[in-house]
Amino acid sequence: MICRFQRSLKQLKVWLVYDRHGRLFSGNLKRKEVNNETYLLQVLAYIHLNPVNHGFCSRPEDYTYSSFWSYLLPEKASKVNRSDIYDLFSSTKEFIEFHKQLIVEKNLIDVIEFY
Repeated sequence: MICRFQRSLKQLKVWLVYDRHGRLFSGNLKRKEVNNETYLLQVLAYIHLNPVNHGFCSRPEDYTYSSFWSYLLPEKASKVNRSDIYDLFSSTKEFIEFHKQLIVEKNLIDVIEFY
């Protein structure tokens, strides 16, 4: 397993150094501009609730690799630009309640539409 991981890292380095493209860097990625608050909330919910929807955890804050905590702990260093999200919620409690409400309503799958 470690050997396979090391080979993958070497392959990644080759792709990056020589500007190669492969399955890892291309595929069904679609970009869509987030140009209003409603869509920004949908994207935020999708990102934070995706691990819950797929059964990796029961709450967004339980998923280790989530950006959820970066919004709750503003003093913690983060690469995430949090200011736009902070403007949408009056408090940390409201931010948490927003996510809880979506889980309670079982709207996990239909939170966002992709075209």
